[in-house]
Amino acid sequence: MIDLWILGGVGSLLIGLGLFVWKKRAFYLLSNFPHDPNQLTDPEGLARWAGTFIILMGVCAFISIGLAWWLRETKYEWTPIVFFILSIFLLTIIYLIGGQRFVKK
Repeated sequence: MIDLWILGGVGSLLIGLGLFVWKKRAFYLLSNFPHDPNQLTDPEGLARWAGTFIILMGVCAFISIGLAWWLRETKYEWTPIVFFILSIFLLTIIYLIGGQRFVKK
């Protein structure tokens, strides 16, 4: 049960961080993109793009909590963990590839 609380904290942290990046245009927090706005084609677009994907990662954490609670004490207890890991991997790859359009060549 404590693992659900930890995952809930991670999900809340991700959603809060995503909102901060999106609303405050805090693209300087993103380590995989240039921090200089002159090297970006659209800094606001990058902040919106990154914030959306970080929020989606937090939502995936809460979906995993719901699945874990619904499937507890069944033979499918491992399914939420697999869902969470795969969704985070997929969202990260899409975020990194799609975010390159905001970087000047």
